[in-house]
Amino acid sequence: PHGAAGAVVVTLVLLGIVARNQVETWQSSVTLFEHALKKTSNSYVAHTNLGLAYVNAGMDDKALMHYKEAIRIKPDNARAYNNIAAVLFRKGKREEAVEYLEKAVVVKPDFVGSYNNLGLIYFGGKQYDVSARYFEKAIEVEPAYAEGYNNLGVAYEAAGKREEAMACFRRALALNPRFQRARENLVSLIKEGGDFTPAAPGETE
Repeated sequence: PHGAAGAVVVTLVLLGIVARNQVETWQSSVTLFEHALKKTSNSYVAHTNLGLAYVNAGMDDKALMHYKEAIRIKPDNARAYNNIAAVLFRKGKREEAVEYLEKAVVVKPDFVGSYNNLGLIYFGGKQYDVSARYFEKAIEVEPAYAEGYNNLGVAYEAAGKREEAMACFRRALALNPRFQRARENLVSLIKEGGDFTPAAPGETE
């Protein structure tokens, strides 16, 4: 793969429901959501948010415990499945992470974040065609998903599909003219091909 392929860093996206203005009234988000659970111990939202807070605090095992409790309370909690996958992936448990992401899209077939994460995992494993299929699915679900177009472009580029990659980077920029990563990927491909052209109006910062 060329330069653009290196632009995707395989870090899975954690998804939570964090009320920032409330967090500011407490010493930490962990304290906030622990307090919430004392009032409503059966709240899947509180367990999901506390899991995210523990991840941010570097306490992955506690995070997993709360994400799994959130799923026990609400078995179709796609965010919790996604976040468990992100933690497992960071622990080096790639196959288990994939299983949880697949569960996420089963219970919520329009869950863009989990399709994107599946694409990132397979990209990291150099399975570029499989990766591209998941990014394509993310875009199918959310046609205005600029990040999805960028990631699909990176997967295409890594698979040697230069023209398709360029089209994806251009589409990402059309959706978000300030998307610097997509711009850098596009410029990289253009320079490699020796046909550098100025950015179109609306694609400049």
